[in-house]
Amino acid sequence: MAEKNQIRQRLKNGSSGKARKTVVTGMQNELRTQIIVLLNERIASRPEIVKELGASVNRVRHEMKVLLSLDPPLIELVYERPVRGTVEKFFQATDQARIDKEEWASVPDVIKGGMRGTLLNMVVDDAVAAVSSDTFDALDGAHMSWVPMILDDQGWDEAMEVLEEALEGVERIKGNSKERLLASGAKGHSCTVSLLGYASANEDRTVGPSPETEDEDVSEEGSDSGKRPRDRKGRP
Repeated sequence: MAEKNQIRQRLKNGSSGKARKTVVTGMQNELRTQIIVLLNERIASRPEIVKELGASVNRVRHEMKVLLSLDPPLIELVYERPVRGTVEKFFQATDQARIDKEEWASVPDVIKGGMRGTLLNMVVDDAVAAVSSDTFDALDGAHMSWVPMILDDQGWDEAMEVLEEALEGVERIKGNSKERLLASGAKGHSCTVSLLGYASANEDRTVGPSPETEDEDVSEEGSDSGKRPRDRKGRP
């Protein structure tokens, strides 16, 4: 009971409220990012982290030491438990494994690319594992969508605002569930919500008919019939 009360107080207090500039340092390393994500999901001990991530004890110990030494730290000790003559220490993340958009603008592009790549690999690996193991639809209402679109500046801003609001709602639901599960001691469902919004690799384009050009044949006859394209007078 004392352990649960201590954890609940930590959850209530939340993070230190300082600027979260150390998140960039914490997430520049793939293993550190994985540790932050895991400890955002649940409280865990170092042996549990080693087992789940499949990394060596020494590597996990080193990266956790880095995360603990940052100012402010990105993970924190929650409580200790005597186990067979030793002490097992349990940790949780002090911040979400993401960077506020105001701070993101100041991150160098080369670092942004590496961080994006690390997180995207984790998202894809997690989703593919869920599909491969037939757990993706284990809970009612599982969702997958992909919406390519062409937006003006206002539309882009509005779409990103929707995602920000959705993320805030998901984080609130996660926190409430964590409190209930901690109070009851029950097991919860391991699940993931992924949000992506980005400029695709396609060039800017119109949503209406493309303007006619002098050096390009856009006739259906030329593109669909399998014949050689014809010029404007119908000659091959």
